[in-house]
Amino acid sequence: DLVAAYKWYAIAARSGDSEAIRRQQLLKSKIDAGTLQKAEDSIEIWRPRPTEGLANDALVAGSAWKARANGSPTAQAN
Repeated sequence: DLVAAYKWYAIAARSGDSEAIRRQQLLKSKIDAGTLQKAEDSIEIWRPRPTEGLANDALVAGSAWKARANGSPTAQAN
């Protein structure tokens, strides 16, 4: 899916990833103008979602595992 690839390369390019910038430019020439505009619009409104501590932070997950091991029925994610 060229449009999805273009979108993700463009998002990575925002943070200065030189390989993403190169690949975004390569894909840009392969997508028609109307589709490219839709892709650009979706890139403009894209925002990252907050991460879940238990899934993405080893320290938070480790604390939760310790709490559960010590008998706590629930562990705080944050």
